[in-house]
Amino acid sequence: MPDPFAALDDLVSGAVEAAFGTEIIIKPRLPGSQYVAPAPDPARPDRQVRAVFSSGPAIDTIGGQGMAGASGGTTKIGGQTLVLWLSPGVVRSIPYALRKGDGVAFVDDPVLTYEIVVPRPTNTGDLELIITRE
Repeated sequence: MPDPFAALDDLVSGAVEAAFGTEIIIKPRLPGSQYVAPAPDPARPDRQVRAVFSSGPAIDTIGGQGMAGASGGTTKIGGQTLVLWLSPGVVRSIPYALRKGDGVAFVDDPVLTYEIVVPRPTNTGDLELIITRE
């Protein structure tokens, strides 16, 4: 018997993608190094999929040793978190795993490229990609 929750999740995910999604191009890469730029991965071809992009504020704390006479408390750095959400159906359609270091470009603006910093799968089959601008 098919899982009714999976069918409902596919229905809701499709509605979210239709309302808020954008087309992206996943650009798999072979890892680079300090002296070598990442190269396209011929075993994992580029793939165009639909994803939901979101960004929001991020605050991080700097740890470390304080100096005498310095003000008390912690130092915080403000930033921005960039996230792409891929629905379970989209994740199933990609025949390979996405990895840290893979590239991403938006179809509407392919000149700006991003790098996957953290691919974060969930227990429901979808995938969050934390990205950073290159």
